[in-house]
Amino acid sequence: RAAAAARGPQTDWQLAATLAAALADCLGMPGDEQVFPLMAVDAYLRANLAAPLRVAEVAGHFGWSVRRFQTLFAEAFGDTPHRYQTRLRLDRALQLLTQSTLPLAEIALASGYPDQTTFTRSFTRRFGQPPGAWRAAARG
Repeated sequence: RAAAAARGPQTDWQLAATLAAALADCLGMPGDEQVFPLMAVDAYLRANLAAPLRVAEVAGHFGWSVRRFQTLFAEAFGDTPHRYQTRLRLDRALQLLTQSTLPLAEIALASGYPDQTTFTRSFTRRFGQPPGAWRAAARG
């Protein structure tokens, strides 16, 4: 953990992209030059859940225009970057709701939400019930 904290999220997503490319190469997957950067985008979004998503910055970082980035992203992930980020945040929240006893406010922050209210609104919109009720039902 200390080593991961020292590396920081930027290094983590670069490492994830490198590992994904190496794995694909070992498995004999085609080296499509657009696939690996999108894997890096996914790793970047996962490593930066709490960061506001600025599409123009992410697109520029990976060397694409905003329009090209949005097109490639939609083809690869079937969604817009913002909706995909929301999905990643909610997936993380589900994991924490299931596997921890953290209070909802801490789960909200750990999942990339600025506060519990925003988290609860997003969670309820997707799952039809607030996170506390979902957790209680999941625990039986």
